[in-house]
Amino acid sequence: MNAQEMFEAIGYRKHIENGYIKFEVEDCEVIEFDLEKKTIWVSEFLEAKELDIDELKAIVKQCEELGWL
Repeated sequence: MNAQEMFEAIGYRKHIENGYIKFEVEDCEVIEFDLEKKTIWVSEFLEAKELDIDELKAIVKQCEELGWL
């Protein structure tokens, strides 16, 4: 299973825009990969967000696919 499939299985939609890969749930939960800076931003209603293990696994998989790990 690839990262996109893992994110979709837990309710996220993928968007690519302006050098970012974003996975979102109803515009309130966001996991964003900055392709230039190689950073990850995670938020819920623009506040820090707790990650569950499935989200963490999907993030790690996306990082592997991007060649960051």
